[in-house]
Amino acid sequence: RQHQQALKDRNAQSLQQQTEEILLKEKQVLEEIFAYTRGTFQKVFTPSQIDTLIQNIQELYRVNKAPAGEARIYNFKEVEKENASLYYNYDLEHYGWNISTRIRMLCKKMNQGETIPHFLKVSFPYAFAGKEETSIKTKLTNETSRLPLIKEKEEMVPYVFPGTEQLPDKTD
Repeated sequence: RQHQQALKDRNAQSLQQQTEEILLKEKQVLEEIFAYTRGTFQKVFTPSQIDTLIQNIQELYRVNKAPAGEARIYNFKEVEKENASLYYNYDLEHYGWNISTRIRMLCKKMNQGETIPHFLKVSFPYAFAGKEETSIKTKLTNETSRLPLIKEKEEMVPYVFPGTEQLPDKTD
């Protein structure tokens, strides 16, 4: 009896440890995405716009982490408030691909081709005005972007958009 209880205790400890490791991994991956996002857009968007973008990323993660069979309803919000001159939609397509590649490490069932075009179109309505989600889907990894694609094992180094090097960080 004591032996069975000891086994149960060990199994419970092991399960708790695994859960803690998964939560730590989630936190690390999301923090990496958020740091990449802040670093990439600090000269282009205000802190509150970046916060909205990060909330959209959290929403992307939340919905893709939900159990299978649950309705996939995203509550993304607009980040862009005007036409931008410092980046192009194909830079944003690579950005979307980069963050989704990381989220897929945590949510294997995420369909990047379905999810990311919607995320981009809602977050960046000016950059993707007049573009269909189906056409965005085909360009997520195209080579014309200046913003580099980041492989799963590579560090997420924030991208500095040409022409922003000397600009101060945007403020609200």
